[in-house]
Amino acid sequence: MKKFIVAIVIFFLSLNSFSEIIKFDNYTINATNLNFETVEEILEKYSKFLSTSEISTGTIGSFNYIEWEDKIIYFSKNVVVLGENALDNPNFDDIFNFFNIKYLKQENDYNFAEMVITKVEDFGSYLQFDYLGKNFIDIEATDNAINIISKGLIYFNNNLYEPGSILLTKNIDSSYKTELNILPKRTIVQFIKEYNIKNIIVKLFGEKIEKYDSKSFAIIFKDSNINAVFVPNYSPDFSGNDWKVFSISDKFGKLVSKKFNLKLFYVPFVQIPKDLPAIVIFTPQNNWNQISEFVEGELQ
Repeated sequence: MKKFIVAIVIFFLSLNSFSEIIKFDNYTINATNLNFETVEEILEKYSKFLSTSEISTGTIGSFNYIEWEDKIIYFSKNVVVLGENALDNPNFDDIFNFFNIKYLKQENDYNFAEMVITKVEDFGSYLQFDYLGKNFIDIEATDNAINIISKGLIYFNNNLYEPGSILLTKNIDSSYKTELNILPKRTIVQFIKEYNIKNIIVKLFGEKIEKYDSKSFAIIFKDSNINAVFVPNYSPDFSGNDWKVFSISDKFGKLVSKKFNLKLFYVPFVQIPKDLPAIVIFTPQNNWNQISEFVEGELQ
C-alpha cells in the first residue's frame, strides 16, 4: 500500500516538473524551474554574451525583481509580474517575449539568437554590419555576386536565420576579391580590386563622385589659399586591405606636394569612396590646370 501511495506521489510530481534547455553559442542552461534564480542566470549570461546593459536585481516587499533593458519582472511565491501584468502560471515563452529575446523553439529547446544585427550599411566598396553578440556571418561567392550567409542563429531584418541561410545578396564584378574584417560589434565585408590607373577624375570639393573604376584617380579641388594636399588616410578597420588605395593616393600626394610646394596632410574624407584613389587639394583656382596636367603626365 505504501509503495502504491509513493508511486502516485511521484506520478503527480512528474506532471508538474519540466526541463527546458536554453542554448546560445557555447552556453547551455538546463532550466528545471521557472523562478527568480533561473531567470536571473539566463538573463545575466545572455546580456553578457550580447554585451548589452547588465541586469540589476533587488527586492520590493515580498517581491524579488530583475531589471534589464528598461523592463522589470517581479517574482513572489505565487505570481510573476511582467511589467504591469500579473501571471499565475507563466512559461518561458512569456518571459523571453517580454524581454524581446529572439529565439527558435524546438520542443523543449530554446535556441537564442547568437548574432543580432542592428544595422547594415552599403557603402559601395564595402558592407558594414553592426551587431550584438558574436559574428556569425560568412561570405559565399557566386557568378557576379556574393551571398552573406549565416553560420549560426542570426536575427536580421525581423527574421531569424538558421545556419546556412542567405541573409542578403550583393551583385559585384567577378574581378573583385572579398575580405571579411571582424571588429568588436562590427563586421565589414570589403570588395577589393586591382588598380591600373589610366584616367583622372577632376571634381570640385563637395561634388559627388558616382562613376569610376579600377583605372580611375580623382583630384578634388577647392579654391583656397591654404595651399595644401590632403591624402585620405587608410582605415585600420579593413585590416590593411585598403592599403593599395592609400599607397596610390600617397604617391601622387607626395609628388604634387613636392612639385608645387604644398603642405601635405593625411586625413579621412568620408565623401570619397573607399576604393577610389584620390587627393584633395586646397589651392587657388589658377593652379588647378597645371596640377592636373602634371598628374596626367605622371600617369604616362
